[in-house]
Amino acid sequence: TSSNGAITGVVSERDIVKKVAVLDRSVQEVRVKEIMTTAPNLITATTDDSVRECLHKMTESDIRHLPILDETGTRAVGMLSIKDCVQALLEEQDMTIEMLQNLSVGKTGFFVVD
Repeated sequence: TSSNGAITGVVSERDIVKKVAVLDRSVQEVRVKEIMTTAPNLITATTDDSVRECLHKMTESDIRHLPILDETGTRAVGMLSIKDCVQALLEEQDMTIEMLQNLSVGKTGFFVVD
């Protein structure tokens, strides 16, 4: 990030493997700024994006991690992984299944039948 917190780039395992080989130098000799993915090629999301939107961005762009920016889209606030998204979607799915099971046996949010 820059001094004001703006994201300037991201280095992935893929960047290291592919770009270091092209430079024909050792990993110890290569500077991060030489291989990092920078804007406008950097795929990001904001804190206002949904988990599904983030997962879609990652799968469409063939990336496993997504930098998360604040609501203004200027300051980096975190990193989201595909694993994070899958866990959130599974939790949502589990809650839906439980709600449908409760509904099928007469247990709803409005009344409980024992």
